Amino acid sequence: MNSSDSPSSSNSPNSSNWSNSSNSFESHLARLEEIVAELEGDELELDAALRLFEEGIERLRDASAGLARAEERVKLLVERLDGTVDVTEIRD
Repeated sequence: MNSSDSPSSSNSPNSSNWSNSSNSFESHLARLEEIVAELEGDELELDAALRLFEEGIERLRDASAGLARAEERVKLLVERLDGTVDVTEIRD
């Protein structure tokens, strides 16, 4: 992302969209790494750095929420005595 790109573009985080994707957590993590690399550089103007920081915070919150949902699902995964697995759905 260069300094003219806006973090509020069509690829901005949306927890209802990315949580259904199998690689969504990984894509958020990859984007966070890109943001960190850009912020560590010395080429950004203050406004661009603040937009990147804001995008990073949003992605971090969404990724953390997705991780928490995954942890809850793992906790609800129960193996029965006969070897079958039962997953109890989490209600929002």
